[in-house]
Amino acid sequence: MVRNLEIIVNDDNGVAVTGASVTVEEHIPTGTVIGILVDGDGNPIADKTIALLTEDFDILPQETDDIPFGTSQNDGSFDLMMGDGSYDIPYGNYYLTAWEYVETTSDMKKIGSQNVTIDEAEENFTFTIGGV
Repeated sequence: MVRNLEIIVNDDNGVAVTGASVTVEEHIPTGTVIGILVDGDGNPIADKTIALLTEDFDILPQETDDIPFGTSQNDGSFDLMMGDGSYDIPYGNYYLTAWEYVETTSDMKKIGSQNVTIDEAEENFTFTIGGV
């Protein structure tokens, strides 16, 4: 992931010099997150929304553009994608969370959460949820 930064040039008195700026590309390390969602007995759990959050929310945020998310498949496997369709997830500490849809209330209910750190080009997690 590349972020463009604009740096304003100041003179010796700290006043911005009109028309003088430098654009710098900052490389932000990113990784790809894949894994498998299983219950306490190691059985795969399908059709659950998996999200990577910076805080351990009790509700799934409505705006997901900046939230890596995905859905567990029949074999429990998942991969997380940013809202813009990329797999570039910035390095950092997160909460890997699992959610299920509740038809009677049309809400998403959190069914599990675990702390994870993204600090490799590809992270592969086994996400275990007991009692599901």
